[in-house]
Amino acid sequence: MEDSDLKTTPPGEPKDKTVYLTGGEVDETSVSLRFSCDTLDPDEISKLLDCQPTYSYRKGDVLPDKRHRRVAQTGMWGLSEKKTGEVSLEKQIFQLFSHLTDDLEIWRKLTSQYHSDLFCGLFMDSWNRGIDFSPELMAQISARGLTLDLDIYYVETRLIPVEPNFPEPSSSFDE
Repeated sequence: MEDSDLKTTPPGEPKDKTVYLTGGEVDETSVSLRFSCDTLDPDEISKLLDCQPTYSYRKGDVLPDKRHRRVAQTGMWGLSEKKTGEVSLEKQIFQLFSHLTDDLEIWRKLTSQYHSDLFCGLFMDSWNRGIDFSPELMAQISARGLTLDLDIYYVETRLIPVEPNFPEPSSSFDE
């Protein structure tokens, strides 16, 4: 192998004028701590965690919805951090934990009584993005007995040609 084979050079003109960017960090993230159960009492969870939720309701509550009358099928308590691309997901989770008690006995009580998780949204502007977590964060999630739920979203932004006789999308979902 020659030394010239080991040198990197800028890529040439892209084939068909298409450039694929890959790798790197996830573009935006969001996180919510969630507890749910048919017998959930939001006030009890707020008291135990010493924090007010971003949203909460009991089973049977009428949920605010401008289009439909919705009734909660189960109780829910949630604390959310805003969707952002400015702060890593790990920092968002640590920030969320900073609002809550560190008492692991309380966490064990809550996670044994309710379905509980950290629900994380990962939003990508390009495919093949990644994320990692430190052992410290994983230990804190585990010590609290939480499930880590990662929902990954990527929307292809390329324009896709439409066949001339392709039917229009149905509007039945909007009714």
